Amino acid sequence: MKTSVRGKLLPPVLAIVFSVLLCTVALLISGDNPLTAFGAMVGQLGKGTTLVDTINSGAVYYIAGLAVAIGFQMNLFNIGVEGQYRFAGVVAAIFGGEVALPPGLHTIAIIIVAVLAGALYALVPALLKVFRGVSEVISTIMLNAIAIGLIAYLAGTDAFGVQVGNNISTRPIESSGWVPGIPIGSGSLFGFVFIAALIGVGYWVMLNRTRFGFELKASGE
Repeated sequence: MKTSVRGKLLPPVLAIVFSVLLCTVALLISGDNPLTAFGAMVGQLGKGTTLVDTINSGAVYYIAGLAVAIGFQMNLFNIGVEGQYRFAGVVAAIFGGEVALPPGLHTIAIIIVAVLAGALYALVPALLKVFRGVSEVISTIMLNAIAIGLIAYLAGTDAFGVQVGNNISTRPIESSGWVPGIPIGSGSLFGFVFIAALIGVGYWVMLNRTRFGFELKASGE
């Protein structure tokens, strides 16, 4: 049991230690004091909405990290999660702003559209890998750039974008499509933080308690 816990905790701890050491070297080379820099970073968490904003942003990276982790289980290196995530987010925002549904149902529909859009965009390098033998590393990282172009078009006024003053965005999503948050001080903890945690639990169950998860790991071996 101890060995299992140690094996799971060691990689993230080593990643943090390595990043701190790398930053320390860079700061020393530039003539700055690492302790002052790290102290400012930690101290900033207690100011304004920094801590809440950090948790909200962390939920986004966590979900993206789970998507990468599934590919890693099969020894596939999906470098295109950023493009897939952004594309899915914009398509879901367009859908959410264009349709009107009852509260709850509207939110669920937006999430489903996001999942399907991201999966369809990830299907492109998957098909190239299976039928043409194209390296997923090359295709996914190139598709990140293509995603930026697609997003720019979809969010433009020639497609689904709406110009308000100098800003162009998708149509605002009505409150019926929101995930409720928790007010904390002057900020708000996104409700999707808890959904991200549930997705993490679901990922663990899928990987360790289902036949599909076993086959996933076996294919990587």
